[in-house]
Amino acid sequence: MSTENRTAVPADGKCTQGGAGGARPPVGDATRTLALPQAPYGDAVHTALLAQDLQPDVLEAGLRAPHPELFLRLVWLPGHPALDAPAGTGVTVAWSHVTGWAAHDTAGRAGLLGLDVIAAPGLVAAAVRHITARGVDGAARVPHSTGRWKAAHHLDVALSNFEDGAESWF
Repeated sequence: MSTENRTAVPADGKCTQGGAGGARPPVGDATRTLALPQAPYGDAVHTALLAQDLQPDVLEAGLRAPHPELFLRLVWLPGHPALDAPAGTGVTVAWSHVTGWAAHDTAGRAGLLGLDVIAAPGLVAAAVRHITARGVDGAARVPHSTGRWKAAHHLDVALSNFEDGAESWF
């Protein structure tokens, strides 16, 4: 028989030890998803970019104010090894639940991408590959695609609730 001390964890997996009044707030993916419903989509896009060897220097997810807008921002800084000559000055690819996918560079060139607002991450990675090879001037020529992320329906519900001002976006 072991004399090892173990903390009992309820069958539902929730820990209520510690913190004020003995309860801990939710942490990790649960909190992040509730606070930023686009975060799982950003993770999926990031994974697709890594598979294409397109690791961005910066990946942000957030909420802009005063007119609430959820966003993702991916940045490849000047000199990034994934940037070919036309895009060598640095590229930002951004997503907004209002406008969808767009790109701009440090020289001021910008363009909307012909992707679904919740495009399949592999399609986003292909568009980024196109932009990093041809520059943002080529952004408007990224082949249009209607392929959607396999979990887009969850984000659609969250975005609808967000726009309706619901307390819980899910």
